[in-house]
Amino acid sequence: MARVILTSLEASEYLKLPEQSLKHDRSAGRFGIPFYKVGQRVFYDRDELDAWLDGCRKVPHVEKKKEEVRKGRATKREEVEARGLGITVPALRARRAGGGV
Repeated sequence: MARVILTSLEASEYLKLPEQSLKHDRSAGRFGIPFYKVGQRVFYDRDELDAWLDGCRKVPHVEKKKEEVRKGRATKREEVEARGLGITVPALRARRAGGGV
């Protein structure tokens, strides 16, 4: 398969980035976008840009939110349930919130 070579302008359109960002990256190397320089001309390989994009992929880590232990006066339902289990209401609340007990 033949390589698809892009100019700086084509690469910026392909990546949806301003051409100035590519120019800045070539000098500062902040993003590490791979490029080729032949004389004064700059080129990008589309397959290498795709590989670079794949390396930039982030998957958000979503932590299951821990239930907060309810505070305040016990409800009748909590009192009955705690009595049935033979534990205190605070222990029941901690158990519900994942604290064990």
